[in-house]
Amino acid sequence: MSDREAELTRKLADTFHLSVPERADLPDGRVRWSLLVSAVSKSLAESRWFPKDWRPDQRYNGVIIEARADGFMLHERRESGMASFSEVRSVPAISLDDAVRTRVVTMFGDDIDGVRIDWTA
Repeated sequence: MSDREAELTRKLADTFHLSVPERADLPDGRVRWSLLVSAVSKSLAESRWFPKDWRPDQRYNGVIIEARADGFMLHERRESGMASFSEVRSVPAISLDDAVRTRVVTMFGDDIDGVRIDWTA
């Protein structure tokens, strides 16, 4: 693993996007699952929320991870119509790995902005 790979993984986690040249710098054009979890962990250490600027009382479509003293909480909200959102559903996560997996699969599936995830690395 290189510093560049970790840097790009953090950027993808935070912005949900990488440029074409940045994607070319990833091994096989993929992001490693372990580095993605590490990137989210670092972000949570800085701001106890992931994404750092999202909060459950805001309008959003997707999943927010909150770091708490006793673990991690997932806050999910869905757009139910044009500019209309569901109530927030909050559930505890078993682990950070579980929280990140839930967020990624719920919001993106098997890739983030077309960048495939190597779930085994």
